[in-house]
Amino acid sequence: PGERQLVVEDDEAVCRVLVVQSGVGEITKADVAIAKVAGAKLVSFNAGAAFDAMEEARMQGVELGYYSIVYDLLDEMEATLRRTLAPPPPGRLLGRATIKQIFKLGRIGKIAGCEVTEGSIRIAGAQVRVLRGKRNVVFQGELSSLKVVKDNVEEVPEGSDCGMSFEDFEDMAEGDVVECFVGDSSD
Repeated sequence: PGERQLVVEDDEAVCRVLVVQSGVGEITKADVAIAKVAGAKLVSFNAGAAFDAMEEARMQGVELGYYSIVYDLLDEMEATLRRTLAPPPPGRLLGRATIKQIFKLGRIGKIAGCEVTEGSIRIAGAQVRVLRGKRNVVFQGELSSLKVVKDNVEEVPEGSDCGMSFEDFEDMAEGDVVECFVGDSSD
C-alpha cells in the first residue's frame, strides 16, 4: 500500500530510509535474514523478538530496535540520516571555525583567516579536519600554528578571529569549515 519513506536532504544530497518489509507479530529469524541481506535495521513496535531471532541478530550483526512511539523511531532515523549527510569528526568535537580569507605570506606559506563559530579551536593535543561543502573532507591532521593577531596562542574561543596554518596542507579555500576534535570515536 504505497511507498513508505523518510527523506532528509541538504544542498548536495538526499538520503532516504526505505521500508524493506513490514508485518505483524514478533521478530523472527526470517526477518533477521532479510535484514542482513538488505543491510537494514529491524524495528519492532510494541512487540518483541523470538529468542532464537535475537541470538541470530547478535551473531549476524543486525541491529534491533524496539519502539512504542513512532515519533521516537522517526527522530532516531532522521538523526542517523543527518549524520550520514554530515558525518561527525572521528573524536569529540571541540569547535568549528569558518575560513573567511586566505593570506599568502611568502616563505611562511598560506594562513587561513578564520572566525570561530562554535566551541573553541586549540592546537595542543587536538586534530583538525577541513570540510569543503558539508561532507567533503579535504584535510585531516594537525595545525602547525594558531595565532590571534601576531601572537601564537594555545586556544581561540567562539566569536574570535584567528589565523591558522595546517601541517602539510595549503589547499584551503574561503568558506571551508575547520573542525577541531580530540581523541577518536572510541573515547
